[in-house]
Amino acid sequence: HDQPIVSEFPDVFPDELPGLPPVREVEFNFELIPGAEPISKAPYRMALLRVKEQDISKTAFRTRYGHYEFLVIPFGLTNAPAVFMDLMN
Repeated sequence: HDQPIVSEFPDVFPDELPGLPPVREVEFNFELIPGAEPISKAPYRMALLRVKEQDISKTAFRTRYGHYEFLVIPFGLTNAPAVFMDLMN
């Protein structure tokens, strides 16, 4: 009942909801492997592809929020044309 709207209408928002499972404490564990590092660059599946300096202007588009140019292609070459068209529309 921390939200103002809930406090104003206590009959509408009951404390117990019988159709929902009980609230339980959830515990997360991760096994750490000594010397392991998170993957932060290629060769993971959708590696960011850097746009060549001379091609950056070719990726430019303008919206009512401003002018944008891609420095990397975050969605992979397979989907680049489709995603670019979606952004243009």
